[in-house]
Amino acid sequence: MSSPTPKSVAALASAALSLSLLTGCDAETDNIKDAPTQDTVIPQIMTVTPDMVAALNKGCTFYTNLMEFADTKHFSGKTAVSQQEIARKAHQNMLQKGFDPVEHSGSNELIYEEDTKEISGLKLGETTITLPEATDQIASYKDHCAYFQDAAITLSQETGTDIFRLYEYAADGAIRASRDPHSTYEWRERAENTRAQTQGEFGGLGIEVRMTDGVVEVVSPLSGTPAEEAGILAGDRITHLDGAPVAGKTLDHAVDIMRGAPGKSITLTIKRGNNPAFDMNITRDIIKIEVVKAKLVGEDQDTAHIEIKTFNAKTSGEVIKSIEEFMQQQEAGMIR
Repeated sequence: MSSPTPKSVAALASAALSLSLLTGCDAETDNIKDAPTQDTVIPQIMTVTPDMVAALNKGCTFYTNLMEFADTKHFSGKTAVSQQEIARKAHQNMLQKGFDPVEHSGSNELIYEEDTKEISGLKLGETTITLPEATDQIASYKDHCAYFQDAAITLSQETGTDIFRLYEYAADGAIRASRDPHSTYEWRERAENTRAQTQGEFGGLGIEVRMTDGVVEVVSPLSGTPAEEAGILAGDRITHLDGAPVAGKTLDHAVDIMRGAPGKSITLTIKRGNNPAFDMNITRDIIKIEVVKAKLVGEDQDTAHIEIKTFNAKTSGEVIKSIEEFMQQQEAGMIR
């Protein structure tokens, strides 16, 4: 029995191995356990409503509570990078993911620094959000909220994205930056995808992918999936998702976008070899994950070989089932 060396992060298995941090927050019921009250200061130049002030306070309370929980329960009070760097990564993630709900056009785009290729701002039509310098005044998680609250207000006003969701995006970026890049915060849709994946199936396209030079490269389409039926090939590079560039997104983020409810379609922009890029519209379907591959090997086909392809709720049962089938074949004289 063998387990192969883990392959590249796939569109079907990446989040299952990530650590999901659980807080006392229930975004749907507004129930935040043991959360300190935050005082949010709104710049006078911005027009905000009382509901927006309440949403900012709720978002900051959630963000601060989550990060303090992560520090004490997960990171054991140790943080690998500075508060300034954590706040900056949180801000960048808010801009990146808060941009997705926008109807993309030539006037809406993320702005990148030329030397580092990191996100430095976001252009939404005539409005530009600039990522400010993270100064030494950022010394606590509450200070993070003041650092990126202007962006949260503008993004919410320009895109209609819920402010609490923007703070969830910021929390995800902060968690990744804090200590362990494999730890993530899972908002509702991502958590539902993870739960579906751990059950062995999910809504998606059926492609194994990796990140190469800033674009998503197809390792291989899975047999019998929408990706294979649409003609996706190994080596294809996905440069845009529904018209939005992949550049600047993490692999997990791109995978999140490609997943979705069965029956809903997504347009991939494909670059194949030296040929011009072209669009391919694919309708998502239920993708069932092959967790175990069992076969007989050897010159005489007398050795049972079980390959574990991924780990989820079905893995142990499928391994046991394969062993039992091999034992039955041995008893029947099919394996010597």
